[in-house]
Amino acid sequence: MDNPFPNHVAIIPDGNCRWATARGQSPVGGYKAGVQTLKAIVARAQDIGIPFITTYAVSAENLRRRSSCWCNEFFTFISKTLRHSWEDPLLRDVRLRLIGDLSLFPLALRKELNNFVENTQTNTGLTLTLALGYTGQEEILDAVNALLQERFQAGSSTPVTASEFETYLDFEGIPSPDLLIRTSGEMRLSGFLLWHLAYSELAFVPELWPDLTVERFDAILEDYQKRHRNFGAERTEHAA
Repeated sequence: MDNPFPNHVAIIPDGNCRWATARGQSPVGGYKAGVQTLKAIVARAQDIGIPFITTYAVSAENLRRRSSCWCNEFFTFISKTLRHSWEDPLLRDVRLRLIGDLSLFPLALRKELNNFVENTQTNTGLTLTLALGYTGQEEILDAVNALLQERFQAGSSTPVTASEFETYLDFEGIPSPDLLIRTSGEMRLSGFLLWHLAYSELAFVPELWPDLTVERFDAILEDYQKRHRNFGAERTEHAA
């Protein structure tokens, strides 16, 4: 095998609503089933030593374009999920991080989210990053604006390096994903981690997210291990 297990797996857990519709349920039914899938995948990742998972929870575009009824239902679901997950043995040692625009969420929910993050910071297990109100283009633009403001204040015109720019992004201190998994047969990034996925391996699978089993996750990892990763000519030549 060319690769060990990935250090960082990114996930676009697509298909929750379609899964619910096919069963005559409301979207919340699909989200609930999707959370159970995520817990199982996180538990499996911890068992085999994968230290980082990042998953798309909801995009900024979704929150801005959906009806207030949909958003309120989704916000209530997140709040209840946080409370019920607090003592879940599958997540007990997980360290939680958030990326995205939390100003799109109600103040009370923001406080809940931040409290949950704070209470997991001493955990020593897998780091689970939830992308809430996130879009990759906005992450990059926010980083550019912050960097420009700092450079302007310092009167600096020194060219920006990639490593310097990355310190303004949401993933400072966390490696870029080695593998992206997107479920439901869709083959696009949907604005997810646009900077960070530059050299990631991609796996697009047909299962709706709630139907993704641990065994299927293992099979995706096995396929990843067989791939020869190419990080571009410069890094390939250096490695040789």
